[in-house]
Amino acid sequence: MKDPYEILGLDPTADIDTIKKRFRELSKKYHPDKNPTAQEIYKEIVIAYRLLISEKALSPANRHASRSLPTIPPERIHYNLSLINILSEGFKISRDFSTEDYLDHFQADITVELYKLELVLGYQIPLMIPTRQLCPVCEGHNEHCYRCQGKGFVTSTLTWPITLPSTTRPEEIVEIDLTPLKQAYPTLHIKRQSLRIRCQLLDHDKL
Repeated sequence: MKDPYEILGLDPTADIDTIKKRFRELSKKYHPDKNPTAQEIYKEIVIAYRLLISEKALSPANRHASRSLPTIPPERIHYNLSLINILSEGFKISRDFSTEDYLDHFQADITVELYKLELVLGYQIPLMIPTRQLCPVCEGHNEHCYRCQGKGFVTSTLTWPITLPSTTRPEEIVEIDLTPLKQAYPTLHIKRQSLRIRCQLLDHDKL
């Protein structure tokens, strides 16, 4: 493989911010969404980027940099139980249909569109997880709490990055265990034990 600095057109003294900035510039030009004929070039760019980020992350001052991995754009992540998706399927919002009824139809909670190259390179998928958390102000003990309005809990959305196995097949549904998320955030209340994610490859016909 060529020198990663040469591939990105950078000087070896480039810092992490400079590497990130250059990667974003090259991604706009060579990403398969923009330039479907430049997949091999883009693959070299991503590999070079990950090598340099990993190298820089060895420095104690940059110990969190290894988390800066390429991610799938949010517009390619479809939450199947959203109101928009339910209406697009022709469902009438009715009490006669439960969450389980909708899930049986969609078969997956989330559908992710990605290219084979992104799957192989381990692109992160930033999932938006709705959560319910014990009120950090009153800890659930003050009915007059200004933060939770006396409910004892607050609702929010947590971004949780995951990756799919590189061997995932087109239209395969992968079950993601939510246990690690619950362990990382013990104060969260999440009823589901797992999420089902459908992998929709954008270029599987070309493989």
